[in-house]
This record gives sequence, C-alpha cells and structure tokens, in this order.
Amino acid sequence: MRMVRLFSFSALFFLLSIVVIPAFAQQKELPSPSLQNIDQNWLRQVQRNIGRSEYFIQWQENVSAYQSPNRAQSLRFTYYENGFKAQPRAGGDEWQAEFRLKTIDRGEKELPIEKMVLTAEENTLKASNSDFDIHYRNDEKGMRQDFIIKQRPNGRKTLRLNFATILDRARLNVNADEIVVSHKGAHDSNVMRYTNLKVWDATGNGLRAWMEKTGDMSFAIVVEDKDAVYPVTVDPLSTSPNWMAESDQGTAYFGWSVGTAGDVNGDGFSDVIVGVPLYDNGENNEGRAYVYHGSGTGLSGTPSWTAESNQASAELGISVGTAGDVNGDGYSDVIVGAYGSNNAYVYHGSGSGVST
Repeated sequence: MRMVRLFSFSALFFLLSIVVIPAFAQQKELPSPSLQNIDQNWLRQVQRNIGRSEYFIQWQENVSAYQSPNRAQSLRFTYYENGFKAQPRAGGDEWQAEFRLKTIDRGEKELPIEKMVLTAEENTLKASNSDFDIHYRNDEKGMRQDFIIKQRPNGRKTLRLNFATILDRARLNVNADEIVVSHKGAHDSNVMRYTNLKVWDATGNGLRAWMEKTGDMSFAIVVEDKDAVYPVTVDPLSTSPNWMAESDQGTAYFGWSVGTAGDVNGDGFSDVIVGVPLYDNGENNEGRAYVYHGSGTGLSGTPSWTAESNQASAELGISVGTAGDVNGDGYSDVIVGAYGSNNAYVYHGSGSGVST
C-alpha cells in the first residue's frame, strides 16, 4: 500500500465516505466447487489476493475512464478529473448519480478545477493539480473521497466547495451531515449516502462544517476555517452498514473450475489453472482465468498470467484445463471456456509462461 505524506506543506484535507443501501440484486447461483485436491493454505492466500484485486481502480478503454467495482456495496464507480459517478455494479436499467466539484472559494478568486493529473495505484486514485488534490480509496466499506486544498483561497468568507450533480432515475436529499441518494423506481428506495462530515485542525480543535443545498441539482460543503491552524482535516465516521449485500462474494466462485495446466513454461514443474467465472473488473461477471506456476517449493501464491473477457456476463473461466501442446513447440497450452459468450479460447505456453 502506498503511503502519501502530507507534512511538507500547509494543506486542507476533506474526507468523505460513500455508504450504500442497495436493493438486493439477483445473483446467479452456482454450486460449491470441489477443492479437495488443492492445498488449503495456498487456496486461502490466493482467495485473499483475488478478492482484494477486485477493488482495484483501473483504466477501462471502453469508457475512457478509471473505474472500480465494489462488490460488497453492489456499486460501480467511474472516476473523472473533478468527481465520480456511482451506479449499481450489475448495470441494467437502473439509477446513476454523478458528483462533480465545480468551484473552491472563500468569496473571491476561485481555485481552478483544471489540468488534473490522475494516478492510480491498486485501490486508490489521486487527481492532482498545483492547487488541490482529490484522493479516492475503494474497499469493502465503500468508496472514500478526500479533498486536499494546498493553498488558502483569497477571501474573507467561509470556505466553500461547490458541487453539481447529474442524476438519472435518482433524487438527492441534502442534510447538514449527509446526502442521501434514492432510486426513483417502484419502491423509491435509498441507495447511497455521502456521509458523516467531521472537521478538525492541526491542533485537534473541531471546526464547524456542514452541507447545504444550493439548487435542485447542486450542493456545497461549507467550513468555518477563519481561525483554523492548517492542515485541517474533514473526515467521515468510518462505519459499515449492518448488513452485507453479497457476503464474501469477492472470492465466492474462486475455484469453480480448477485443473492442471501442464507445464506451460517448460521448467519441469506442473502448473495450475483456475477459473473465476463471476469475476468483475470493468464488466459485470465478465470472468477471469489465472495460471499459477509450480516450483520446487510448490505453487506460487501470485498468478503468473491472467485473462479476462471484457464482456459483461461472459463468465470466462467457467471451464479451464490443459489443451496439451497444440502447436508442437514443446510447451503445454491451456483452454478456457466462456459460457455466457459461447466461446472457448486457447492460449499458448512459452518459455516465459502463457502468452496473451
């Protein structure tokens, strides 16, 4: 995990968390796989790695933006230079809500919301320019957002962060300490909270801060920072819902298909291929396959090769196995089935392992 040091300059920190109240989506039920022949310590390590990787924030070519699924909260986030969009992870004809930062000011000159540089690392994303940063962190508790103001804006009024929203089949309820997004559907249910605003300065003194509605599709975060000692932190109360939408689904279908891969890299040790047909990266239930190399000390806990379908509901990895040496080059090849797209794929082995 990368640690970001914020002690070399005066800065203003804003942290908000996203907590969701989703409707329970229908999930395809698959029978439990048989893993009796797999080393359980190795399996647990790999399950943790797979579950964690599903929360990574990654660039998706099909939308030309960074995205991350959040299986525990049943949400998918898309990230922009000045904000994010939230929608149900499974997609479909459902709600969407965008939160876009428009201005930062204290009554006079605004800080420019432009020339943002985006950098992603695992489950974090940083959008930065010379005046402020926006940090995102995606994990099982939700997606957390913080604002770091590097320069105090000119002016004598209270600090204001002004936001515009774009809503589709959703409505906004703005309160002083949280914003609730509700789905304008048959049951008009609450689906997401932007919540628990708390502020203190470098000395630990609490500062008054609140959210206020500024229009039908806009709101502001307001902070009384006149006597604050910088840096000032605005932080949520880090809580989880008292339920889980899909308990431990990050690895629930790991090992649905497990088989020998043969010796894909020609080192004399047998390798293993594993299918995860309901894996979610850029597309819901697109699926993924993993190859783990054998060695003199056993199987590696880190995959040497992965493949995903980049197609919603393709379920790549529903079946996996060795294909033998189909091209006669002396290396074992692998075959992977994608039930949802009616395809099977052969990947060739080589001296460095399975090719892409």
